[in-house]
Amino acid sequence: MTKREATDEERDIANRFKSEGNQLMKEKKFKGEHSQHVNHIYIISEAVERYSEAINVQESAIYYCNRAAAYGRFPKNKPENSRFRAAGCFRSAGVA
Repeated sequence: MTKREATDEERDIANRFKSEGNQLMKEKKFKGEHSQHVNHIYIISEAVERYSEAINVQESAIYYCNRAAAYGRFPKNKPENSRFRAAGCFRSAGVA
């Protein structure tokens, strides 16, 4: 099965999702120690969602790498986070 080329509109939508994810990753406005951690996890989860939405519209190595980088910001004490990062990196290599 051959891969269909994304339309200009799909590329624009995917880029918008990526930009939203990038903006979320840049957010650093936290208050208090506990709320900082909770807020951090929430913001990263939202960024992962935006990158996933971009991937659903148009597969791109950049979007997979950005999502893997977002997973990299999750706490390191959970093994599943490492698996998600690795899967995103391997997937991006296959898309490029």
